[in-house]
Amino acid sequence: MLNLATGKIEKEGEEGNNLVRHSSISERPRRHKDPTEEDEASLQSPGSWRAKRKDVVQQKAPGGSVNLADIAGVVNRLGDEGGRVRGQSLSPAAIMTASSPVSKIEPVLDPPHALLQKYLAVNDDLRYYNAPVQRRPHMVAIRRYKMTLVGAGEAGKTSLRKCFATNPLFFKNLPEVGTTTGIDAQRHRVKVGGDSLIDIEINDFAGQEIYHSHSLFLTNRTLFIFVWNMSGVEQTFEDYGISEKEEQRLKQWADVVQAKCPGAQMVVIGTHKDVLRDSSRKTVVLILNKVCKLISDYIETFRPESGVKNIFVGGSFCVSCKDRSVIPENHGGPTKVKDLFQWLAELCHKCSKTDLQFGQDGKVPRYVVSLIATIHKLHQEQETLLLPMKAYNTIAKQLGIPKELLHKVTTMLHDWGVIYLFDRQASKLGRQDCVFLHPLWLSCMVSAVFAYAHACTAPDYERATMEVPLIDINACDATEPTRLILEGVITTNLARVLFSRVLRQLKREPTEQNIDMCFTMLCNLDLLYKNTYTTEVGPLTHAYKDKTLPPSPQYYVPSIFPRNVPADMGVHISRLMRNRGNHTSFTLTPFPKEVMQMLHCRVHPMVMRLNVNAPCPFSDPPQRKVHNNWRDGMWLAGGGGMGQDLGLGPLRALAVADMEGRRIDVWAVSPNEDDQRMMSTKELSRHFGDALKDLTFKFPGISFEEREVRDPTGNTLEDETFTVLTSAMKPAEVKFLAMSLNFDLTKNQEEKLNAIDEASSEAPQSPTGQMKVSLLLDKLVRACMLQDTSISTMPHSKQNRDSVNSNY
Repeated sequence: MLNLATGKIEKEGEEGNNLVRHSSISERPRRHKDPTEEDEASLQSPGSWRAKRKDVVQQKAPGGSVNLADIAGVVNRLGDEGGRVRGQSLSPAAIMTASSPVSKIEPVLDPPHALLQKYLAVNDDLRYYNAPVQRRPHMVAIRRYKMTLVGAGEAGKTSLRKCFATNPLFFKNLPEVGTTTGIDAQRHRVKVGGDSLIDIEINDFAGQEIYHSHSLFLTNRTLFIFVWNMSGVEQTFEDYGISEKEEQRLKQWADVVQAKCPGAQMVVIGTHKDVLRDSSRKTVVLILNKVCKLISDYIETFRPESGVKNIFVGGSFCVSCKDRSVIPENHGGPTKVKDLFQWLAELCHKCSKTDLQFGQDGKVPRYVVSLIATIHKLHQEQETLLLPMKAYNTIAKQLGIPKELLHKVTTMLHDWGVIYLFDRQASKLGRQDCVFLHPLWLSCMVSAVFAYAHACTAPDYERATMEVPLIDINACDATEPTRLILEGVITTNLARVLFSRVLRQLKREPTEQNIDMCFTMLCNLDLLYKNTYTTEVGPLTHAYKDKTLPPSPQYYVPSIFPRNVPADMGVHISRLMRNRGNHTSFTLTPFPKEVMQMLHCRVHPMVMRLNVNAPCPFSDPPQRKVHNNWRDGMWLAGGGGMGQDLGLGPLRALAVADMEGRRIDVWAVSPNEDDQRMMSTKELSRHFGDALKDLTFKFPGISFEEREVRDPTGNTLEDETFTVLTSAMKPAEVKFLAMSLNFDLTKNQEEKLNAIDEASSEAPQSPTGQMKVSLLLDKLVRACMLQDTSISTMPHSKQNRDSVNSNY
């Protein structure tokens, strides 16, 4: 097993993962010009969009998301050899032609005794498992459950986990902890209810908001522990509450857990009891009751679809990790941390016994043990990472697993952490699915990306306490000194250093093929996509303008994008499109942030790329190009014709997420000409909605609703929007845009435009047919980007510059 705390592989028998991406958006190679340089007429080439849409959607971009079932042969062969695979690089072409080396796998029909001891929870099952046929149990008890600690950063999750694992003779000492990066996993076997045993995997999730990959590793058959810091509580005579930051973070985690694991049980634990001004039981219980009611009321707003249950609170406690004392919400509960852990273990044991997937008392058929033993054998070889579904089905058939029960068995193994199955909420296993055999390794590889981003944005005191055993931060700084990671960009040069220690845990070197393998998995997880447009530059590029840095392919990580949609841009766009546009609203309840960031990876071919020269502190010259990479929105384009229907053409649309309102609004406007060969605004919005709806299959707890909104029309252009237009374009262009979008300028606005013409040294222009609505709207977006204050300030710019100079 890959111990995420130590960074070492220990002999432990489980793991796995399947990764498949079903994207509804084309990922095709395309040369993307800057819209300021391109000729709009070239975008309106003849050809029917509807006739070519099917061919476009089937194309794939080099380095983009690839079906992992097709790369299994290449991935499994890659070891320490390096170089090329049959003289080819790990391109999609080479991937598609690779044959799988796992076609002849012998299933383990008689699991070894050591493995039975590890998995079987009842002594009688272990004693008679290999007895004569008439005495063998047909159903056996495997008691496995996860206990996942979630909450804000520095809430006390790691201290609580270490208190669960240790019981020192002398109290009054806090456990030594550092800042958690990624996911820290530990496994415990606990005796409950006499002779019964349960295996509990405690997952400690880093609480910083930069870790947006956690939802990928949330599973059913998990007890969620919501941890929050009580030291920020306002204690007055009339108010016993929770700090705004802690409340917001708990609600965010409630969104994620409901979306991924509807119906899950959670326990709320407040920490830092010893620093409360009034830590009496009466006061603490008042606080716990208020927080539990707050969370329960928030959960009631989810309104799940028929057959989907809400998550619920199963208990609440206040803990001091210093003296290991506990105050329960109800009388008679545990009063020490060790007793609290035992209480939680018994709760997990009860949940596992009521898991009636295969029969009474939560037992499973014997063939489940044989399947685990076979996966364990493949895992120990460390040569097979991906198991194609064809080979997996063959093993299941040889073990006698009924076809109609294979999906239930597979999702159970996924929940136990034996394998990782991508898109496991599907009603059945598809031919193109893959089983990944090292789930903890996968979570570590994913966490490496966000751990380095965390290190680059963290202050010095936090960076010094970060526990990152699988990342060499200084080496990463030296490899990518311009801090491209702060722009949400990862280069292959950085990846060779970033993933080197992780790959060596599987006895693999950071060769080109292995790095491509990591990127392929991350693309299929909807965490990043390849930058096939212009090259991005880091916020500290100016510090190295005299040094030649080697070029390297780039990948975008949307969850690390540093900016949001410019302030008020959505207001101006919605006003301009209300007469000739189409407004579609997509409501998601709940709406985790991860959905929007994964959506970027699905619809990025639809995005129109724009850039501006933004101010850059400490730079000479004091500016650099900044692109419209927004966390919460996208500027979309379409209708180019001749197969170029996405990302190019005269159609424009703005998609903006309203996290508090739990919706995504899309405003689309049609071109000047009514060309039936091109997609309409409704089709562009529908294409976006199809990608969003397809993505929600990964979140079974989300209720999805799409509706068309009728915005009030009006012929008068608001003065605020008029002012922004005059700052972005010439008077003739403002008149043309207003006329094209069915607006009448007021007399005062006409006078202002005439005054600008008179003050200009250029001859006044008149609106002409050469002007295009799409390009003028692009100008408006650029103007809003320049006015956005967030583009002129980079986090820790001077601090990062100084630290990079010392490390380079």
